Amino acid sequence: MPSLLHYEIVADPTSLQASLPNEPSVGTVYLIVSNTHQAQVEWDYIDVALPLLAQSTNLTDTPATVTATVERTYNNPWDDALEFAWDAANDCFRARLSQVQPPSRQFALLDAHGALVLKLENIPVAEGAGLSLLEIRERAGGGDDNLAMRQDHYTTYLGLAKQTPRVPRNFRADRSLLDVDAGEQLVLRWDGPNGLDYAILDQTGAEIHSEPAAPGVAPAHREYSWTTAAPKRGTTYTLVAKAAGGGQQRGYFLTTTVHAVIPEFASGTRTPWVEGVANKGRLVLAADGAEVRNPAGDLGRITADKADVDNVTTRLVQGRTNSAGWITFPDQGVNVYHGSNSDLGVLTAARADVEGINTKWAGSRDAGSGWIEFTQPGATLHKDGNQDLGALTADKVDVEGVNTKWVGDRDAGKGWVGFPQDGIDIRKDGGQAWGTVHADKADVDGINTK
Repeated sequence: MPSLLHYEIVADPTSLQASLPNEPSVGTVYLIVSNTHQAQVEWDYIDVALPLLAQSTNLTDTPATVTATVERTYNNPWDDALEFAWDAANDCFRARLSQVQPPSRQFALLDAHGALVLKLENIPVAEGAGLSLLEIRERAGGGDDNLAMRQDHYTTYLGLAKQTPRVPRNFRADRSLLDVDAGEQLVLRWDGPNGLDYAILDQTGAEIHSEPAAPGVAPAHREYSWTTAAPKRGTTYTLVAKAAGGGQQRGYFLTTTVHAVIPEFASGTRTPWVEGVANKGRLVLAADGAEVRNPAGDLGRITADKADVDNVTTRLVQGRTNSAGWITFPDQGVNVYHGSNSDLGVLTAARADVEGINTKWAGSRDAGSGWIEFTQPGATLHKDGNQDLGALTADKVDVEGVNTKWVGDRDAGKGWVGFPQDGIDIRKDGGQAWGTVHADKADVDGINTK
């Protein structure tokens, strides 16, 4: 006698891929239990067993880990709760009245034209492709013939097919971020049937590696790998799989992308700005050049050992310390300051080639030496770093006139000429006695002499 209930199995083939070594697969199976009668069917239990027969491959090796649930297509107020779980004592998944609390009747009811959905989810699919049988054991009664509850169960067999993937999958790189400078290499791997022709293309579409099908070898699903030099910048690789000898057929495509820690470009990079990683300063590429910005967006600082440029336009140049000198560029020229209070500073140079110098005074680098003061009528020479008049020493002096108290040679103990109110005095011995005038010729209007 056939079962009182009708059974139909639903499974997504892609979710029943047989597991591969080191590659577990997880599947889902739904079992629809229908009452095709016009009368109720009462049932004691519905078992779903996983028999190990010669013509069957095992669905899972760990049935206790499967998530099993049951759901009615519609509920009545008088329905008791149901349960569906792994029953280790009977070696099956068993659906029955829930034992959490005492049910209101001895057997569960399934109304006319009603249905149950027995769900087996998160199934760790076993290895090996082929047919997997489900043995369904039902103990029930009622229906259109109002049969008494059977002492034994009805048995129904359903099957589903497990497959190994027929196309490649899991095309990946061992490391997707590579350090070219450290000598790291690119390793690409994929899993697929050994009966396909494989090729790897670079991002230009050029074939850079091929792996032909293995002739005369038993069909199997295996892992492939290929090692090559790491790319110098981000690169997308494409795996193309075709039937052996497929020629120009389109094939099956998978892609993976790897990147270089420090990318290198052959023809430049276009970007509106470049930002640091830890320090968020930016180099902004403006219409007229480049701008250095700090994290707040204001103009920032550029630090370099040496700058070799054709032109610098700036408001201020300063040393690296707060007390260092600094230069401003006002409209009329250059100002040199030092410190933080805009105090005028000192310009030091080996040589200055200028059209003119406007200054209050000029002195040597030793503050205690002589210096020149530029006063309203002319220039005054001082000595010893104070207001004492100093001496002008020169190989030759070419002037329109000289106003002086006396003229002497470089040895202060010899002769000298004084200029008193009434004329000229010739003295010797440092002024202690009158001296002698020596000349080749004298042309005068008169001589007063002793």
